[in-house]
Amino acid sequence: IIILLIFFWLLSGNFKIRLLQFFKNKIAVFFSAFFFLHLIGLFYSDNLKYGFADIETKLSLFIFPLIFSAIGEKIDKDKILRFFILGCFTASMVCFLKAAYLFFTGSAVNFFYTDFSLFLHPSYFAVYLNLAILILLIRSFNLNSLILKMVNYSLVLFFSVTVIFLSSKMGIIWILVISIIGRPFKRKSAAGN
Repeated sequence: IIILLIFFWLLSGNFKIRLLQFFKNKIAVFFSAFFFLHLIGLFYSDNLKYGFADIETKLSLFIFPLIFSAIGEKIDKDKILRFFILGCFTASMVCFLKAAYLFFTGSAVNFFYTDFSLFLHPSYFAVYLNLAILILLIRSFNLNSLILKMVNYSLVLFFSVTVIFLSSKMGIIWILVISIIGRPFKRKSAAGN
């Protein structure tokens, strides 16, 4: 799917306009910077085999923001974000249900780290959950409905707890970073109303 997205993005042309749209989107640049930090860290790595494998897995943190920030009005970005959040919620629930089932059947205690994360390495899963948290927080600032705000904040709490169960130190640090970064978005949306 990623290869097809890149292919169609390249076919569409207008690279200068698309790159300008990308750099105007602060969230896209923020997540792409995470990829470039790992790319720079590759120069300091003694284990290049692992480094290139790590870069390959984090490439989506650059490709998706680049492509989706430059998409015009043809694709409903809000729908894509909702499905991303739904996917994160579903994956988290599956992990909790599996861990609870194993706990109550007496098989094992699988509530932490690699035992808990069923689909991805816990650090990568935490990155996706933190992206979902950031999306939910930004969307919450622009909502007028108290019920929708409560649903969003409940999901933020649920994803934060899931990151803690994943025992990802960087994931937990990024929750703190996101909560600090989210404050300017809250001020901007309050000033806009």
